[in-house]
Amino acid sequence: YFYSPAKARSEIDFVIETRKKPLQSPPSVVLLEVKASKRWRSEFEAPSRALKSRGKINVEKMIGVYLGDESIEKDGYQVMSYSDFIAALFSGKIF
Repeated sequence: YFYSPAKARSEIDFVIETRKKPLQSPPSVVLLEVKASKRWRSEFEAPSRALKSRGKINVEKMIGVYLGDESIEKDGYQVMSYSDFIAALFSGKIF
């Protein structure tokens, strides 16, 4: 979980470290935003995009999971229906 009290208070539901921080480089993470909504809105992506733009961590993936039916990818942000996410998770495609 990540929370920033900056301008537009923002949070990211899950920040999953996939590689610990080596001495000379940042840690690697997957950012996961989960919404109980049938419609994905681009503003849901803002906290993840803001954290990635800081450049202090290596963001391997940014994933949004929601109750809708479509799974799409736009500008490096992967939006998945919950059923597609569960299938990808258990088949090893997320981590």
